[in-house]
Amino acid sequence: MYLEERVGQLENLSVDHGRQIEIIAKGVADLTVTVNERFDQVINEMNQRFNQVDQRFSEVDRQFDKVDRRFDKINENIAELKTGQIRLETTVTDIQQTQQLILTLLQDRLK
Repeated sequence: MYLEERVGQLENLSVDHGRQIEIIAKGVADLTVTVNERFDQVINEMNQRFNQVDQRFSEVDRQFDKVDRRFDKINENIAELKTGQIRLETTVTDIQQTQQLILTLLQDRLK
């Protein structure tokens, strides 16, 4: 009888251990699923944020392109102004030379 009782106790113990193992396995499986789902959510959030950063950088690039075009236009205008200034300086020099020539001719006639 003693042996049969011990075998019965071992059977009960093994059944209890089996249940505990099943509970632990289910808990680990649930935890794994939860962690994987949360990890996927975090990855998706990071991807969304990276996409937002990429969009912002694209907008900044477009703004810089606009600024570059404006500076190009300003540089063209400055070049045109410099060319105009040189022409004006040349014209003023020509006028001064002409005035000097006229003054010399007038002085020669008055002598």
